[in-house]
Amino acid sequence: RELVSDVGARYAPAMDAPKGKALALRIDTERARLPPSGGETHLRIALKSTQDKATRPHLSVHLVLDVSGSMKGASIARAREAALALFDKLDGKDDFSLVTFSSDASVLIADGPVGARRASIKKTIEGIVEGGGTNIGAGLLLGYEQASTKSIPADAVRVVLLLSDGRANAGITSRDRLSKLARRAG
Repeated sequence: RELVSDVGARYAPAMDAPKGKALALRIDTERARLPPSGGETHLRIALKSTQDKATRPHLSVHLVLDVSGSMKGASIARAREAALALFDKLDGKDDFSLVTFSSDASVLIADGPVGARRASIKKTIEGIVEGGGTNIGAGLLLGYEQASTKSIPADAVRVVLLLSDGRANAGITSRDRLSKLARRAG
């Protein structure tokens, strides 16, 4: 059953750019009239974006990073690279926190605007070393705590991002319990 097809060359209705919104949406049926006996009906969907530069929402990113012994070598190096790549995409007004965990968890960088902290945050990420067990639950709990601070604007997009090899061997070790912990946080 075809759910998506490339019909751009066949269906490109004339649409005005949206005013006061980022995106205009137009939906048409493939036929002018629906058959009285029913049956399949295809929809044609068209989108048009504004000409104005859209502003992205305020981001509140809370990175929970596995620094356990199982991350030794290439894994921790890739995790550091990923953390730096993510961090480089943040605006100075965005919020950021960093929680690391091994046998226990700790807040290396408390929640707050990136702003003047950019260089020190990068240096902290670059200096991360691994060792110890893997207590994913403790890391997530601290990450969720950082994401729920009252200083974050109410309209911010809050993201708790876990970087781990997923081998929990301390604290909550059950995948089901860890999944429930994540679902409750949302």
